[in-house]
Amino acid sequence: MAKTKVSGAKIPRFEDIPLIKGEGKYTDDFQPDGLAYAAILRSQHAHAKIVSIDVEVANKMEGVVAVYTSEDLENDQIPGMFHVKGSFEGQRDSKFSILAREYVRYTGEPIAVVIADDRYVAHEALSLVGVKYERLESNGDVWSSMVEDAPIVHIGEGEDNIALDWEYGDKKSTREAFDDAEHIFELDMVNQKLHPDAMEPRSVIADYSEDTGRVTVKTSTQTPHGIRKNISIALGLSEDHIRVIAPDVGGGFGSKGGSPYVEDPLISWCSIQLKRPVKWTGRRSEAHHSDHHGRGFFVKGKIAVGKSGKIKGIEFEVVFDIGAYLVWGKTPAANFRHLSSGAYQIPAIYGNVKGIFTNTAPVGPYRGAGRPEAIYSVERLVDYAAREMGMDPVEFRRMNLVPLEAFPYETAVGMTYDSGNYELALDKALEMLDYDKTRNLQEELRERGRYIGIGFSTFVENTGTGPSVPESGKIIFEEDGNVKVYCGTADHGQGHKTAFRQILSDKLGLPMDSMDIYEGDSDALEHGVGTFGSRSIAVGASALVKCAEIIIDKSKQIASWYFEAPVEDIGFEDGDFFVVGSKDKSIKIGKIAMMSYEDGGLPEEIERGLEAEALYDPVSNAYSFGTHIAVVEIDAESGEVKLERYIAVDDCGVQINPLLVEGQLHGGSVQGIGQALYEKTVYDSTGNLLTGTLQDYALPRTFHIPDIELGSTVTPCPHNPLGSKGAGESGAIAAPPAIVNAVIDALQPWGIKSMDMPITDESVWQAIKEKKI
Repeated sequence: MAKTKVSGAKIPRFEDIPLIKGEGKYTDDFQPDGLAYAAILRSQHAHAKIVSIDVEVANKMEGVVAVYTSEDLENDQIPGMFHVKGSFEGQRDSKFSILAREYVRYTGEPIAVVIADDRYVAHEALSLVGVKYERLESNGDVWSSMVEDAPIVHIGEGEDNIALDWEYGDKKSTREAFDDAEHIFELDMVNQKLHPDAMEPRSVIADYSEDTGRVTVKTSTQTPHGIRKNISIALGLSEDHIRVIAPDVGGGFGSKGGSPYVEDPLISWCSIQLKRPVKWTGRRSEAHHSDHHGRGFFVKGKIAVGKSGKIKGIEFEVVFDIGAYLVWGKTPAANFRHLSSGAYQIPAIYGNVKGIFTNTAPVGPYRGAGRPEAIYSVERLVDYAAREMGMDPVEFRRMNLVPLEAFPYETAVGMTYDSGNYELALDKALEMLDYDKTRNLQEELRERGRYIGIGFSTFVENTGTGPSVPESGKIIFEEDGNVKVYCGTADHGQGHKTAFRQILSDKLGLPMDSMDIYEGDSDALEHGVGTFGSRSIAVGASALVKCAEIIIDKSKQIASWYFEAPVEDIGFEDGDFFVVGSKDKSIKIGKIAMMSYEDGGLPEEIERGLEAEALYDPVSNAYSFGTHIAVVEIDAESGEVKLERYIAVDDCGVQINPLLVEGQLHGGSVQGIGQALYEKTVYDSTGNLLTGTLQDYALPRTFHIPDIELGSTVTPCPHNPLGSKGAGESGAIAAPPAIVNAVIDALQPWGIKSMDMPITDESVWQAIKEKKI
């Protein structure tokens, strides 16, 4: 009887039981012998020149081991900084030090570090470090940074605060499309700054060994190999002298991977100096000040539409608040360009993205990283255009969607969508909603003074980025029968140990519990990229499939010798090797593995041992897509916004484990709902953070979220071995425009056409009040 396939099954996560039982081990849980604790003194000013730093009193405090400033780093003759080089014309270089050297440019920038034998002593000693500042004028937002006489964030490094100025698309053909259009609509949109607020704050333990000359770093990260490289750059160390391990990680959402933080090299350097382990764990308010924020896009969008409703062109002017330092290049701008066509056939596209330095915390990747900003802009424009033309928003979308027969579809900005059936996902979502019935209900309720709104988001997203972003894998069959599987990805809640087992169980015919899965250790694999950008299955698991294929090919050589048959006559199925046509005589892969280690018997040309290591480099991106629908009700007297229904139909290609996909869609959608209705990082005009704690920064609670109704379609990716696409960011991409469109739909009796996120009860009440007057 053939083995039952496990890929595609809703198998509960192997990871869950230890975590539920409290057996997970996060970075701060490790307590090596001789551990010292670090506390970091951070700037209280948004912009200032450092006149002097006095550490003498702090150094004398009982229990304090050392106090370090940038002067100590310079005396050690290490680079002590990161240098993000301009990767294209129009992007400036950006440098930032591990500890501030002459200027501080945002509240929360590290100035000094105190090391003590006790965590509380270290934090208490911070108050004894004396810093004299010369305060400078500052910019708390992009608009103050862009005026002609604006204070310069990087004094002596440029004449303005423009970090990047990048054009994409075809300006000439886009202008021609607008000249030829019967209708032109324009809309200003804001994707406000957000704080990632992972459940586990960032944490680092560094432990230097004099015996080996290596430093081992445990850190809460999505990218262990990337952290190793960052530490190497900042400290001038060879990567061979650095090992980075990611233990259990309590959430990342992009903020723990993709852009460099100073704490990783700083704590590593402290350990090297003191020759003992050193730990730093951020506090929640500290995280709000110093973690890289997300979003911060201000978009002026224009859409050109023909008489029939066909879109002729789209144009974006984007201003991007990058904070005090450009920590991750042009990635958000590139992703915005990538999805400027949305899910639609738009023949002409042009965009200009300006990244602006401000005296605020740097902006880094956050779930979607430029994709939500693009889809929000496209979907709001599409909805606005449909409404202004008096067209149903569904039918306007339908007539402009990329049709099934057009795939693979190349957009006007040169991106090739691999596969899709966008209309099928739309129709399924409409069926789940019962669209006509809900529209009729809307009319009935309006007559009774109740106001519901229906909002749509038909989206597409680039996942599993490629080419030139390969991932590595390794499979080892040990002599005792154990199977060890390594991947360069870094699970932080996705469920890789379960999904990888499902894939390899089917591929190699092994029981799922016979494999041990290892991630998050830079010593385990020479190359690794990590987990972000919805890439772990499409790219990481594909690397493991390549490894499995190599294992099978090697095993066929041994089976060929064992059966005394040509290798081309050897078959493999459900873990058994056999001569084709003689399945009654077979040998299991486990037995093959044991034979591969035997000293005698095997021909010399057969390599001993059974293992394989491989890189998988995707030929292109895998494009997930779907339709999300929100239904909200507005209380006209109080402005209260209640999310009544949320429907999400997603297509992420072949699903390895639908249960894991559902978890990703639930989490992503809730984060998108949070952006639409609750969350906003706020600075005052001079760069002081006003949302420094969770008392000031609103996060969605369980009672804010209705039961999320999930559906799916399956359109395989044509260019990876699994046919899978990413699912981790879809909800965060699709939810904001769906909810905002729903709120605007509910507010139509007042003629309200646009509102900025987060759409709070107060802002709705104010908008209605202004229209009543």
